[in-house]
Amino acid sequence: MEIKTKYNIGDQVCTLYCDRIVYGAITRIEIRIDYDSNIQIKYFVQNMTYIGENVFFQEHKIFKTKEELLEKLHKNDSL
Repeated sequence: MEIKTKYNIGDQVCTLYCDRIVYGAITRIEIRIDYDSNIQIKYFVQNMTYIGENVFFQEHKIFKTKEELLEKLHKNDSL
């Protein structure tokens, strides 16, 4: 089985956290696969100001740019 992630360690990303747009670097990625081959990918983003150490985000909730995040919000898609 080969698993590819959208983001890598060290990538600079932005996300919504506590109703704020925050920027940070991906510091850890956790991948879990259960018996039925369901895959869960968690990204940990380091931002010393707003995001705590053990807070993780799913792939669909982080973005390479602020513009991508705003476009997703503009479409009224849930984050």
